[in-house]
Amino acid sequence: MQNKDFEFCHKFLPKVSRTFALSISQLKEPLQTEVCITYLICRILDTIEDSPSLPTKRKEEAINSFLEALKNDNKKADFLIEIYKELGEKSAKDDAELLKNGENVKNAFHSTRKESQDAIFPWVSEMGKGMILYCQKMEGKDSLKKIKTLPELDNYCYYIAGTVGFMLTNLFKLNCAKIDKQKYDYLNKRANDFGLALQKVNILKDIRDDYLRGWVFVPQEFLSKVKMNPSDLLDENCGEKLYISLSPLFETLRGNLKSAFEYLLAIPEEEKEVRLFLSTSLFFAAATIDLINKQKQNFLSQKKLKISRLQVSKILIDLQTKCSSNQKLSKMWSKYQI
Repeated sequence: MQNKDFEFCHKFLPKVSRTFALSISQLKEPLQTEVCITYLICRILDTIEDSPSLPTKRKEEAINSFLEALKNDNKKADFLIEIYKELGEKSAKDDAELLKNGENVKNAFHSTRKESQDAIFPWVSEMGKGMILYCQKMEGKDSLKKIKTLPELDNYCYYIAGTVGFMLTNLFKLNCAKIDKQKYDYLNKRANDFGLALQKVNILKDIRDDYLRGWVFVPQEFLSKVKMNPSDLLDENCGEKLYISLSPLFETLRGNLKSAFEYLLAIPEEEKEVRLFLSTSLFFAAATIDLINKQKQNFLSQKKLKISRLQVSKILIDLQTKCSSNQKLSKMWSKYQI
């Protein structure tokens, strides 16, 4: 399943995410290429959304134009080169380079099976529309983009990550013979939670970094309860106070993680590659939350709380031998304080 655009996508993926490239490389073809292309499409949308120097109106134009090029093969994606030039050095080098080569990604998408395109496009379209909605909705009088409430955070996470859960579920159904309608329906009920679980963990571990980029995903309702301003998110001494105030968020996250784990266990045990792909990100998320729960006093530490390389290696080695067994995965999962 190779052409020059597919080759570009596979070669470029490690530049923007080595971890995800490693996970995707475990999948069989054609699923591996389909997920690779999908990730790069989402990365392009994310780069546009995440560029503070781009006005909201310009982001809206860029996202809509890219979606139109994905919808219609006759449309060029060369407008992304304009965005690339506008961003200059204001975006990460490899992310900017991806924009410059967006036409390759668009062509790769249109080179996949029609069934794959039908599984992917509705959800990347939903993601893009959600990004536009929240770019407009989160704009405040200051330069910060803020989330107000927990339900609003859940809705934002649906657009950014829940959509990915639904999209992957469609691709798994297309590529895994043992995922019948009953199994698909079971997975689909948990697909949003899978995405929300991973996204919320990313938000919790990146609070300081996000603030410095101009985003505050910690709902304002929780900051207000403990009389914290957004700028206090850079105060290491406020870590434990913030952690305690976020107990409702952690409670919903526990539910998301529970459903996400049920999703993983429902993937047929014969589909080792898919289970390995899913379990890698899910167990990294569980280990990260376990670390946050055990070191809440360091919640806002300048030295970001993240699992060690040794722990990463151990998880990867364990999953290689255990991901095909629900019993062994459950035993691994039970060790984390979630």
